[in-house]
Amino acid sequence: MAYFPTTDVLEYRSTLDHSRRTFLGRVKRYMVEAIILFGLLCLSSLAQGQITIAHMGTYATGSYDAGAAEIAEFDPVNDRIWFTNAQANSIIGLNASNPASPSLFLTIPM
Repeated sequence: MAYFPTTDVLEYRSTLDHSRRTFLGRVKRYMVEAIILFGLLCLSSLAQGQITIAHMGTYATGSYDAGAAEIAEFDPVNDRIWFTNAQANSIIGLNASNPASPSLFLTIPM
């Protein structure tokens, strides 16, 4: 006599497979979240002792409270600081070889 599973058995197997997939999906998601959290905690603990911020110098554009430096970038190879000045509609290049007193190197009008 051949055995043919009934629809009840097939539905039970389908439900069991779905439960396993759902459970494994949750386990994977929780493992990924735990790994990400662990990584963030490690980065946080590393960063706490390694970052020091100190005022080194100032450059004044002469237009106080009328414009601001935007999109700043530092070129460590040439000791240059680059930023955009929206009020003057220009790109400003500063010579930062003496960080205590940066000086104007170049102005590029836009």
